[in-house]
Amino acid sequence: MKSELRRLEEWGARPAYGIARVPGDEMFYWQLLLEFKDSRDIDILHILMSQNDYQNAFLVAHSMKGASLSLSLFPLTEVLAQLVEQLRPCYERGRTRPVTEDEKTQIEEKMDLVEKEWDRFERLVGMNM
Repeated sequence: MKSELRRLEEWGARPAYGIARVPGDEMFYWQLLLEFKDSRDIDILHILMSQNDYQNAFLVAHSMKGASLSLSLFPLTEVLAQLVEQLRPCYERGRTRPVTEDEKTQIEEKMDLVEKEWDRFERLVGMNM
């Protein structure tokens, strides 16, 4: 498992911080990583984004950001934070005003970044066990 954790570190994650949150239990931390990877959150986020349901996409992205931060997956946390902030006005104003084309473009750009980092995360965690 040391090599897997090293690969996460090379990516920019800090697994030692995540492991410290689960009283030093590396196996439990790894289990949490696998559960996060196998969650349907990214699929739900894709569906919501394709439906332009930015209010609910905000909620899912915000939840994912919290989970990735708890697991110390900082590259993923960073891009999720960018997406969350891009979606926040859509959530706060509700359905009172449609999203402009410029806003939609910016949201899609942030989502592309999330997808790239999620793919890296999936590959790193899926390389073993």
